[in-house]
Amino acid sequence: MGKKIAVTALNTLVMLGVSALTLVGCTNNNMLDQQTSAQNTAAGPAIPAAPLKMIGTNKDATLSALNIDNRGGEIVSKPSEKINVTVNYAYNCSKCNQGANNQIIVGLAGRSAQACIYDGGNTGQGSANFVLKTPAMPGTYEVRFHTAQAANCQDAIQNWWSVGGAPSQSSTIGKITVVKLKS
Repeated sequence: MGKKIAVTALNTLVMLGVSALTLVGCTNNNMLDQQTSAQNTAAGPAIPAAPLKMIGTNKDATLSALNIDNRGGEIVSKPSEKINVTVNYAYNCSKCNQGANNQIIVGLAGRSAQACIYDGGNTGQGSANFVLKTPAMPGTYEVRFHTAQAANCQDAIQNWWSVGGAPSQSSTIGKITVVKLKS
């Protein structure tokens, strides 16, 4: 377990132990030997990036290197704002039904799913770009993910956010604080 993976996001180097990937039963040794990097974008506000929140895990997937609106893993946003998000994922569900599609869906805790970032087989890894819409009400909202098996992404988003229990704290990958701007 001495191997390490380097994840680079917004010029922040974070060393992650192999045990984090072992939690999801990952057996792909090629993935463990690779370096995964989030895309750094020159565009965006000159706001210092927040440190990466954490690695989110559940029994089938690990998500890491969340970058919300080119500002890191924790941001402050306006109500009802559409924000661009990128994240790395690794999916491994060897016990899942071989005949069904597997999805990773992302949304806000206590609310519904908003995006499907993976729609494929029993194993996969990569990066995803998607859009989240912030709530209209001020408050702090955790970005979480859930896994599902459904016919397609749309079905997973509409019907599978709470199946097997709502996404737990361990699947939290970031945080959005919504504040109302004074006129």
